[in-house]
Amino acid sequence: MLPHVDLVAMDWKLPKQVKPAPQASIAKEDFESLHRAFLERSAERSLVNVKVVLTDDTAEDDLDPVCKAIEELAPEATLILQPVSEIGASRAPGSRALMGLLRHCEKQVADVRLIPQTHKVYGAL
Repeated sequence: MLPHVDLVAMDWKLPKQVKPAPQASIAKEDFESLHRAFLERSAERSLVNVKVVLTDDTAEDDLDPVCKAIEELAPEATLILQPVSEIGASRAPGSRALMGLLRHCEKQVADVRLIPQTHKVYGAL
């Protein structure tokens, strides 16, 4: 199917934001390698956007594997940083933290965007 796809919109899940099912046991390294493999395969034939949801506990070093993978495997990809919509216990980073994460990623990735989750804005959630 990939030869027929013009744009891949990829979600890169940060390990500390994913709660695996009890029977699933994916090591952090394997989790990252699965994302890298998907990115590499997608970038071979398509434009790629890589989206990462940011919470108030997202640190710069959480984003380093994402940035490094883009730099190495898909340098034309766009990295989209997306503050989480405040639902339940999830909280978005403050503005100062958001700008710090944005600047950190811009040191490694050529095209980085900070875009809110729009589904909440237009009432889909």
